[in-house]
Amino acid sequence: MPEVPEWETDFLEWKAELQNRGNKELPEEFTKGKTTYESEDGEGATQQWQPAPRETEADVAMDTKSLRRRLDQRLFLLVKTKGDSSWQFPQAESSAGETMRQTAERALKETIQQGPKTYFVGNAPMGHVYQNNSKAFFHKAQLIKGQAALKQGGQAVEYAWVAKDEMPKYINDQETQTLLSKMLGR
Repeated sequence: MPEVPEWETDFLEWKAELQNRGNKELPEEFTKGKTTYESEDGEGATQQWQPAPRETEADVAMDTKSLRRRLDQRLFLLVKTKGDSSWQFPQAESSAGETMRQTAERALKETIQQGPKTYFVGNAPMGHVYQNNSKAFFHKAQLIKGQAALKQGGQAVEYAWVAKDEMPKYINDQETQTLLSKMLGR
């Protein structure tokens, strides 16, 4: 291997010095990993730190009303409406002068109680499927904060938070299942 010229060594040292100029050296107690912690009773006893289990009580109980399940996966809101025994995403018919996104936002507001903060990703739908001589458009929304509960007196009578691999148990329509597997591919 050829020798590195002195100017190149000087340049690399100067570059490293510039990069590290804004860095602060943290105390060792912040950078060194802790494996034990002191008990809260103040007696100084130490215990080995253990991460929380990924499988929760809601997983064991198969509680589909809880968001505290299937922590390693995304969950999707499905509802049953009055007079219909099939599961579906919250939906509403579009009103005159209303954009598709506004319709999706209204469908969610009519389904869940006020309080949870949601975020609709983009203005365009993720996909659509033909159902009962009409098109059903799907918009992606994320629950940012809070816990969703059904709105009292609304059309929805039951809800479930479902993972992608659980969808076939809830959605019977083959065309909708195909579309969902494409949209939820990740």
